[in-house]
Amino acid sequence: MKNKKPVKLDDLISQTEIQIDDTFTFINTNTGEVITLMREEMRAAEDEEHLEKFSDWQRENIEKAISIIEDEDGVYVDYTLRNNFNEYEIMEEFILSHKNQKIEKHCMTPFKEKELFQDSKIE
Repeated sequence: MKNKKPVKLDDLISQTEIQIDDTFTFINTNTGEVITLMREEMRAAEDEEHLEKFSDWQRENIEKAISIIEDEDGVYVDYTLRNNFNEYEIMEEFILSHKNQKIEKHCMTPFKEKELFQDSKIE
């Protein structure tokens, strides 16, 4: 196993604070570098567009994106944060993990009937 480099927490925090929907963040586990790329740069790397039409800084980012896409050794870890988690799935997993079948049944009934936010009382 290759020696992994630690990532600076400040680098992760600063990248997380500036993340928008059109950005992707990756961590190079060999160097500890945090890389943020724009959707356009990722698309250019995927489409293998000619780099000449991009500015120097974009070319550098597209080359990084190509390395990430072609990574077969698991060097790059996707650290892209999106607010696309499904709250209902999380609640359902929690309910189904409960050991008490009576409570599980009581909680799942309104869940299945989409009455999640009505008051209910366990008897």
